[in-house]
Amino acid sequence: MLYLACLLLAVGFYAMYKASAKMSSKKVISNKNKTRKNKWILNSLGFYLLCFGYGLFINQMSWAAGIFTASVILMTFSSLIIILAPLNLFKFN
Repeated sequence: MLYLACLLLAVGFYAMYKASAKMSSKKVISNKNKTRKNKWILNSLGFYLLCFGYGLFINQMSWAAGIFTASVILMTFSSLIIILAPLNLFKFN
């Protein structure tokens, strides 16, 4: 259950990061660049995945331990995604 919560946090942050202006790529291909059209959907999906991941951590642990653990894991995944995403290591087309 905790692995699922970690996965939800990572995917939720990646979805929100992919929809942000910082992730905009130099090359714009109209057919493959569907995230520009669906930024609202991608942001809301990322937000709900983050909330669900936090909820799973809070359910498995107590309030304080769940929020603290989820925040630490989210910071770890977010720093890895921010460092590795510009290198095009994540290709989900």
